[in-house]
Amino acid sequence: MWIYHNSYGMTQESIAKRTFSTKQVIQAIVKTYIKKDILYLEPSKKDGRKKIVRLTEKGEKFAAELLEPLSNFEAQAMVALSKEQQEVLLSATAMFTENLRGLLENHQVR
Repeated sequence: MWIYHNSYGMTQESIAKRTFSTKQVIQAIVKTYIKKDILYLEPSKKDGRKKIVRLTEKGEKFAAELLEPLSNFEAQAMVALSKEQQEVLLSATAMFTENLRGLLENHQVR
């Protein structure tokens, strides 16, 4: 999802940070999707030691077919809530996310 919404691609390190995962896990996932022609790597223009993960054309289509309907369903579900319910949901989600982020950061494998 992160790569789909970032047309310039992302480093494996930044994906790991945003998903609270390890570089090793992300590397294994990227390798799998490279074999399936969903992702490819290109050298970073800023730092030649790093590789940028990008979607192939097949990957763009795959991600769009998965994520665009999901986004539409989320929007429809939100509209079905009253303004007050939306505010409660967003507030609770923000608190939950912060609590989870803190727990994950404290237990991150380094």
